[in-house]
Amino acid sequence: MTEKSLMAAFPNSLKTVSLGQDPVVAYANGAEYYEESFYWTGENLFQIFDFELLQGDPLTALSEPNQVVLTQSMADKLFPEGNALGEPLDVKVYDSDTLLVMQVSGVVADPPL
Repeated sequence: MTEKSLMAAFPNSLKTVSLGQDPVVAYANGAEYYEESFYWTGENLFQIFDFELLQGDPLTALSEPNQVVLTQSMADKLFPEGNALGEPLDVKVYDSDTLLVMQVSGVVADPPL
């Protein structure tokens, strides 16, 4: 369900957010990375869930299309030279030919295991 359809189904809700997951191939700094668990979400994620945002603004990090927020360990893996914020990240859903040009708009602390 999309956020819009959730709000229509539950009109008394203050905010909604949808989540999805796909395996992807990410391209950064001339390297290719296969990632099994890449999550798609909407702009309200940080207004509903309390993730520790290390870089970026929780109000704007997911406000535009093709923005991506990485975990600290993923940011270190993809951008080992330092700050990932503002860097481009090309992402291709594993079973698709469409390449999405994303921009890193935030970095969150790694979730506890």
